[in-house]
Amino acid sequence: MQSSLQRQKPSILAPLQSTFITIGLLGLATGVSIGFSYFKIEEANIIMVYMLSVIGVANLTKGYLPSTVASIAAVLLFNFGFTEPRFSFNVINSSYVFTFAFMLLSALMMSSITNKMQKAMLLAKSRERRTQLLFHISQRLIRIEKLEDVAEVIGEECSSILHRRILVATSSDNKQLQQFLYFQKGIQLEHFPALASHHFASMSNVFTRHLPEIVTPKFKGDANVYYVPVTGKRSTFGIIGFILKEGETINEEHCDLGMAIAAMMSNAFEHFNSNR
Repeated sequence: MQSSLQRQKPSILAPLQSTFITIGLLGLATGVSIGFSYFKIEEANIIMVYMLSVIGVANLTKGYLPSTVASIAAVLLFNFGFTEPRFSFNVINSSYVFTFAFMLLSALMMSSITNKMQKAMLLAKSRERRTQLLFHISQRLIRIEKLEDVAEVIGEECSSILHRRILVATSSDNKQLQQFLYFQKGIQLEHFPALASHHFASMSNVFTRHLPEIVTPKFKGDANVYYVPVTGKRSTFGIIGFILKEGETINEEHCDLGMAIAAMMSNAFEHFNSNR
């Protein structure tokens, strides 16, 4: 078991992909620069080619490390291949020192701005999806007539809008979970997949502890699940399980969304119970 705020180990594929993208774009920039040099095109254009490669790395990779490495590598490649003496890191003309410094500073600034814009776009998209999900859930909860429909609404909307598999379990006596539902692509499936059966025990453990948790897989090929208890003022009504994708990590935003959905589900249960 892990705390809900602990992060999973990132997949090894992500840094490898970033490495290949960085090498590929810098290699492409070097090839284009060799052509520019052959046709005696000014060095300023070569610098711009390398700057574009850095921006490309910042756009196609995650984090600041790949674009920072690309910025430094771009300066070194320009120094090594396109300044006198060629194929050497020695600098005869002292004015190149200022060129290198300006080039490095500009590349770092552009990569930083690109990364911030990328994060801002992802955050805006995530918030839009969150707003859409909460709106759809609230609209459907207003129209339901049976208490049993609450879990179905939550599971269908979460699996459809969040594009992930969802587990929902409910309790009518605040002592144990009775109803287990499994959703995928907005549809409730009749049967749980074989590897998901052991999650019943995990959901029961989270139900008794009343705390969100990430449950790690016990079987090869299974996925981690982020469980959030649906707690009311005096009782716990159930559990929502968000099945994580491979290499996915949990952050504060995911936790807040899980708690918001659980709160809406809890309010719906309390509303029905108060009207009985």
